[in-house]
Amino acid sequence: FTGVVITDDINAAAVRAVPVEDRATRFVRAGGDMLLTGDTASAPRLVKALTTTAVADPEFAAQAEAATKRVLTLKESMGLLPACTG
Repeated sequence: FTGVVITDDINAAAVRAVPVEDRATRFVRAGGDMLLTGDTASAPRLVKALTTTAVADPEFAAQAEAATKRVLTLKESMGLLPACTG
């Protein structure tokens, strides 16, 4: 599979036994690209977990960068990125 992998709500009741930070990093380690959450209050914790792990683990950082590129490539193909004028 070469497309973008997107979660259902990363804070769904069925997965709450696992800390939200672990859910985020496990998803990326498993090859996921885009995390969705219905709980905006958890977003800073998700970002911090992903950033901290990327800084500490070069392999994880490479996975996160590849995920970012896949998402941006998809957005560009759909005309969802702003045009660069500079």
